Amino acid sequence: MGYVVSDKLNAFLFQNATVELGVFGWEDENNMVHYIYFDVYRMTSNVNGELDFQPPPLHTDRLNTQGSKDTVAYTLPSPGLYSVIARVQDTVNNTALARGLVLYDPDSSIETSRPINVVGARRVGSNYWLSTLVTPAGNDVEITWEGRYHNAFYEENDVLGPVKPFLEGIDDRSGRRTFQAVHNLGGIVLFNYTFGTMDCPMTPCPQTGDPEWQTVTPLTESLTLSMPRTNGDTFTFRLKAQDLSGDEVIDSINIHVDITAPVVDPNGVEMLRNTGLGNLPFYSR
Repeated sequence: MGYVVSDKLNAFLFQNATVELGVFGWEDENNMVHYIYFDVYRMTSNVNGELDFQPPPLHTDRLNTQGSKDTVAYTLPSPGLYSVIARVQDTVNNTALARGLVLYDPDSSIETSRPINVVGARRVGSNYWLSTLVTPAGNDVEITWEGRYHNAFYEENDVLGPVKPFLEGIDDRSGRRTFQAVHNLGGIVLFNYTFGTMDCPMTPCPQTGDPEWQTVTPLTESLTLSMPRTNGDTFTFRLKAQDLSGDEVIDSINIHVDITAPVVDPNGVEMLRNTGLGNLPFYSR
């Protein structure tokens, strides 16, 4: 066929139901590219647990490369993962195929439930109190957030699994929704964090500038951090959860170190008999 083909379908992640489909960079060294047909399918899981499409297509459209338009538009019927197959034909009907994915996600968001946990610390709101300078593991501290973050759309609609290989043409492998399974925890694909000593009141420390986020690798819901500390220190831990759409939720907590027991002035202690204060000769409250 003599094709020099592009692997770009320009269709990945959309928050609007109407998508524009176009294929650019296709050439035929012996002839010319004439028509490009677009077949749109909804992806569902097959018996092997792979995301696949079932014919016939939901929609078919045609683009005449000799015309004035570079794209065609299609309104997706509902949120979900779609496959777009482009059939590129020259003037004598030689055909090449390419496939891309369209993830339509108009309004999903990250929800939170369980609190962040600092192992061995007492929690009061977003403040955590440690009463030891060292543990059996040394000065490390373990911070966990198991089950705190989730995106119900990704959890319930099965759009992040592996896609069945395409044997007839080429796959567009750019973009965030690749053909491999997207590793996630509850629909979350990325955790970033910052951690350091702060001199703050008993509220999360104010954020100034753009923090230097570090990635939680591998993707997990816990971290063990080195925390050399002295009595009275305050540390701030920030955690950012991100889903495939780029939605973010950022939490900030303070970890206070207090190993000092309360001090009571013995000369200021006075014991009062708690009787005879009511209608009865004995009284307790």
